[in-house]
Amino acid sequence: MITGETGTGKEEFAKLIHFSSTRAENPFFPVNCAGISEQLAESELFGHVVGAFTGATKPRKGFFELAGAGSVFLDEIGELPLSTQAKLLRVLQDGSFMPVGSEVPRKSEARVIAATNRNLEDMVAEGKFREDLLYRLNTAEIHLPPLRDRKEDVPLLAQQFLADFCRVHGKSLAFDPKVLALLQEYEWAGNVRLLKHVVQRVAIACPDGTITTSALTLAKPKSRKAGPSTTPLVSIGDTPLNLPQIIEDWEKDMMEQAIHRFQDNRSAAARHLGFEAATFRKKCRKYFGRKT
Repeated sequence: MITGETGTGKEEFAKLIHFSSTRAENPFFPVNCAGISEQLAESELFGHVVGAFTGATKPRKGFFELAGAGSVFLDEIGELPLSTQAKLLRVLQDGSFMPVGSEVPRKSEARVIAATNRNLEDMVAEGKFREDLLYRLNTAEIHLPPLRDRKEDVPLLAQQFLADFCRVHGKSLAFDPKVLALLQEYEWAGNVRLLKHVVQRVAIACPDGTITTSALTLAKPKSRKAGPSTTPLVSIGDTPLNLPQIIEDWEKDMMEQAIHRFQDNRSAAARHLGFEAATFRKKCRKYFGRKT
């Protein structure tokens, strides 16, 4: 179980656990429990057989079967429906599950890594989370402190995010040390996720070379009562930009990554990126010529 505030990097830490283990050669499947409807939760996790429900015209493997001997990362585990929690408990106890509509049990060798930003003990008291499931999941707990409490990590994370961006987009960028110092001093209310977005925005706007402080405009943090700041996080600089094309290229790249990550399960990819299914299909046709 990985706990921590929203945006502290729980999924990144789950990946670190997976890819540093003997399971690294097997799949890593992230599942956003908050993005799964109660009606489809069991099918997403455990799969279904033909005729299991209206529209089930093809058999489908769930994440636990697709993961093999890899890892299933259940993010926002507190949002999982109670009916599905019972079936998840069975998987954790003996590795067995049944696809929706099937009477034949199957076995899963996957490791479960769960994450939450909620107090599950309070949810147990409210009858919203199974106590036995909490005990089973919480065998080993890792708490991730917010980025504001571990500022020494900011330069390392920023440079890693920049390196990842440059590798994907074929750019050559580096931070001026003054930029790293500025980033380290900033109060990151949005945690690691906000830091990553700031790095990506700067990288999009800057030509190859060194990113200087002139490219970065961080807003002064405001109290929660005052609401979020509207000050831009990145200045546009002096270099002319084709912003619509930059945004389109970035969106296409993110969609390609999501489709690959979920092994061409476009419904899961759409949910992961926050798209409605119809919008995602339309964009797939636009970028990849897909007919469905």
